[in-house]
Amino acid sequence: KGGPGKGGYFSPYTNPMLKNGPDGEYLTDRIGSEVIKFIDDNKNKTFFAYVPFYSVHTPIQSKGEYEQKYLKIKGDENHNRADYAGMIQSLDENVGKILNKIDELNLLDKTLIIFTSDNGGIRAISNQFPLKAGKGSYYEGGIKVPLIFSWRGKIKVKSESFERVSNIDFFPTIKKIVGYEKKIKLDGLDLSPIFEKKKLVSRSLFFHFPIYLESYNVYLDNGTDPLFRTRPGSVIIKDDWKLHHYFEDNKLELYNIQEDISESKDLSEINKEKTEELFSDLNKWREDKKAPIPLKKNPEYDQKFVDSLNFLISNNNKDI
Repeated sequence: KGGPGKGGYFSPYTNPMLKNGPDGEYLTDRIGSEVIKFIDDNKNKTFFAYVPFYSVHTPIQSKGEYEQKYLKIKGDENHNRADYAGMIQSLDENVGKILNKIDELNLLDKTLIIFTSDNGGIRAISNQFPLKAGKGSYYEGGIKVPLIFSWRGKIKVKSESFERVSNIDFFPTIKKIVGYEKKIKLDGLDLSPIFEKKKLVSRSLFFHFPIYLESYNVYLDNGTDPLFRTRPGSVIIKDDWKLHHYFEDNKLELYNIQEDISESKDLSEINKEKTEELFSDLNKWREDKKAPIPLKKNPEYDQKFVDSLNFLISNNNKDI
């Protein structure tokens, strides 16, 4: 499951696929310990460990002593949740435990470590400023995430790359590293040339989400509109340009995300040539991939009701 369930991060757990630990056991610690056991059991053969810690995911629940620690530390307007900070400390500790185990077994030279996230944080809980919006959105706050590769002897320590990549690139990268020669149709690119500071082949990135995602906090989401974190649509990123397309009204938004990382200045009407170029590329990609696009309108849709609701939200009316 994508979250630990209503019972949260402390044993006894409500996730039926997870055996309970001692009462009060913290789930992030449990996962870290399970991975260490797995590595120990497989240290003499090739292993792959996929470790999706539930942290940091709702419900926001920290160990009590960690939350108390961060309550004593002043945050800022964007990061002021002591419980969230406590969850991050537990995540860091358990990533550290795993890395220490790999080091202890003298496997760092043989092990590629990838650290990343599936999406940005929920903006109402942890604001991604200066990135716009957050989890569930096509704006950079929703899709721009941390990515770290570590491999002793293969990747220079503290080296940086500014190539624009995607998690779909992990598959061809790992395929190349393990020397699997059989052809498999994969969407991503092999990222191993970056380890040697080489440039990748120029390509566009595409994002397609043809459904609605409900709001988390109508006042703070800062998504497509107050009612939804996102509406059905697609996005293309080509070079430093990013085009949003929303299906309901054919709305287009164009941003230069190198110059305007906050996506605050829509250039679609100013730079029509670039808008048309990216829109053409996006349409071709959707046709090639047979990407599903909703075509039937909701017969019960009430524009007056939506306008009224948006008015109340924009005026910060808490009575909605």
